[in-house]
Amino acid sequence: MANPSRQKSQKRVTIQHHSQQNDEEYEDDIPMSQQSMTSSDAGIMAAVAQQMQASKEKKKKEKTKKFFQLAERELDKCRYGFDQTRTKLFESFVSSYATSEDDIRKLWVLIGEEQKLLLDLAIRQHTLATSQSLEIEKGQLAGMANVKRACEDFKTLVDELTVNVH
Repeated sequence: MANPSRQKSQKRVTIQHHSQQNDEEYEDDIPMSQQSMTSSDAGIMAAVAQQMQASKEKKKKEKTKKFFQLAERELDKCRYGFDQTRTKLFESFVSSYATSEDDIRKLWVLIGEEQKLLLDLAIRQHTLATSQSLEIEKGQLAGMANVKRACEDFKTLVDELTVNVH
């Protein structure tokens, strides 16, 4: 324990430190004798101050290094999440696109089948119209032949009747 009279006679030196995160000031009290310091005391004080400064800088570098490591890990997580999301979106797009292409292909197949049915129907209609046309033509020829015979029979009858009347 220090002498009370000596404690009263000591001066206190205040050293201010700036923190990187919150710039708070804190004080370290270093008692100093009122008597002049010897060169060895000044050397020790300078060495201690230099050691404290080096320690402070080392801690600051470590904090900075940790901060950048943490930031890099967070960025890696974000990149990984982004890559995962992009991959899922692309897979979803490809799946949706393939489904759409399949649906379109099915529609084209249905259109092709309907075209075949329409072509078959058109061929049947044409064949039916052609055969009906031939039947109608035969019927017309038969009717014209009957009219011709009737005309000839009528002329023969008229000629016979006119010959008998004269």
